[in-house]
Amino acid sequence: MKQKKYLLVYLLAVLMFTFFNKSEAQVVTGGAVSFDYDDGYFFDANPTFGYRYSIIESGIAPFVSYRENPEKLAYGLRVYALAEMTDNIFVQAEFQAANVEKGKSRIWQMGMPVGAGYQHNVTGNTWVRATFLYDVFHDDNSPQRNPIIRLGMFYRL
Repeated sequence: MKQKKYLLVYLLAVLMFTFFNKSEAQVVTGGAVSFDYDDGYFFDANPTFGYRYSIIESGIAPFVSYRENPEKLAYGLRVYALAEMTDNIFVQAEFQAANVEKGKSRIWQMGMPVGAGYQHNVTGNTWVRATFLYDVFHDDNSPQRNPIIRLGMFYRL
């Protein structure tokens, strides 16, 4: 229940931040993938939709992931916030809710990956990012393992 309250407060803050700064905000869209091999293949993909103001970016990322061993298919939503430390280095925090298989049923598993990354401007408003995250809420039901490494491409409108 507490996690739902924190998520609601975060979403309200993002919306207020976005609407009060419309003239200076940039829409950000793109996507990222994760892939690893730890006792079987893992693949995660997500489109991303967000807003960027000054050095702060926040948004949402619906995702789907698959782990081979043990076989788990998960889907859910990530809410993220990112702050640029330099033109290329950033820190990032997320809150994610994942619907994962557990035996013959499905459960909701919460996660809070935090970490840092490197971004590079490819051309104009197109950026590539490599992000290294650690899920501080990690539990055995999570389809992903620590550390989480994501590669993505993003476009600032």
